[in-house]
Amino acid sequence: MVHEYEFTGIKDLKDLKPCLSGYDNDSEYPIGSGWSYARYFFPKAFDEGYRLNQCAEDLMEVFTELRRKAGLTKPVEIPMQYLTLTIEYALRKFGANGENLEWLSKAHWEEAITRSGYVESEIYLDII
Repeated sequence: MVHEYEFTGIKDLKDLKPCLSGYDNDSEYPIGSGWSYARYFFPKAFDEGYRLNQCAEDLMEVFTELRRKAGLTKPVEIPMQYLTLTIEYALRKFGANGENLEWLSKAHWEEAITRSGYVESEIYLDII
């Protein structure tokens, strides 16, 4: 291989915000609707100007806090698998087809991260 490129996980807000913006702007759900995931799952909040991108700080804080509580000391690097599982859980569980909440809080993000299996995965990687 002439050139190598290391794929890394989400390390900071600079990495996280574009991922969340994808759910706000660069996605379409359902296909052919012209609506993004964020608009579909939280239509009223979306119309009022709320965007998942605006949750970046809360989401990163919750990831960091859950790592701290679990005793994880390595630098934060969230694999995309766990980020997408977290976001999809939050959209489905708390959005229009689930609890139909107004918007997402830190408590909702904490539940979504926990359900993604991220912390358990990091604990496992920390001990091997």
